[in-house]
Amino acid sequence: MPSLPHTVLLELLRRAPPLVATLLREGCSAPLPRFAAAQVVEGEFAEIDPVEVRADLVLALTGKGGRPALAIVVEAQLRRDPAKRWVWPVYLASLRRRLQCPVRLLVLTTQPAVARWCSRPIDMGDGRWVLVPDVLGPAQIPQITRAREARRRPELAVLSVLAHGRGPQGAAIGRAALAGVSMLDSARRPLYTDLVRVFLGAAARAQLGVDVMQPLSDEELLRPFVYLYRRSIFGQLMAPLHRARREARQAEARASVKGHRDGELAGLHEALLAILDARSIALTATQRRTIADCRRRAQLLRWVQRAATVTSARELFAARRATKRPVAPR
Repeated sequence: MPSLPHTVLLELLRRAPPLVATLLREGCSAPLPRFAAAQVVEGEFAEIDPVEVRADLVLALTGKGGRPALAIVVEAQLRRDPAKRWVWPVYLASLRRRLQCPVRLLVLTTQPAVARWCSRPIDMGDGRWVLVPDVLGPAQIPQITRAREARRRPELAVLSVLAHGRGPQGAAIGRAALAGVSMLDSARRPLYTDLVRVFLGAAARAQLGVDVMQPLSDEELLRPFVYLYRRSIFGQLMAPLHRARREARQAEARASVKGHRDGELAGLHEALLAILDARSIALTATQRRTIADCRRRAQLLRWVQRAATVTSARELFAARRATKRPVAPR
């Protein structure tokens, strides 16, 4: 199961796709094509085996016509995992074939040692096809210490806390991030505020007065936040399921009402035909179809009442036609 920092890293980028291009350009000095938009795209890659692998996040930089100019596979890597060096080339090759555009691999980590490990080129066999990942470690993630910059790029400010919140500049970074997220909408502000408080170091929290009345360990801080995070993020993911269940319950209730009404109409149909049959009043095929097609309860009740006194089917239906004639005013 992905750790909380792993999930937070990806969620910040998923909420602000253009930030990935900014990090590549400013943190990795990577040349980027001109693009009009950045958007999240499907991150599943199927092989013939069949084996399915899924990247953490895949973004596409698209031009004005919507055609992809560059696709970026984003991986959050918080520890060494030798298996990833075998699967990362699969991501890029499959994505390049699917979108038919250049591709890059961007790896994010908060650990300097992991950043060095991820930066090692991946030689595909003969030295002529080498994958060199773009790696954003703590050294490449900027330290946002000004509130103005944090307000302009709140996701980057929170990412700065994640990378540097426990360092010597933790208090300044945390203060800027809290100021930056304070003006956000109600959907992001509580979540980002809690993220800043969770990933700040103990010294920075004490300096800023965060939880100063009751100092808590990082583990204790994470425990209530995990619940909040699941409620806010995964609650959004579960919203379509909850909506579908609610609509299913409503449909079931409507079906129940409809079923009750259909049963009542069926009973009136049977009663009418039984009375006419008991009184030996013959019905033509057209007249039987007229009765079967009637969905008006009031009309069926009138026919049932008249069936006890009429002497022919024509008289029964003639009474129906008579009720439709408007009464002329005297």
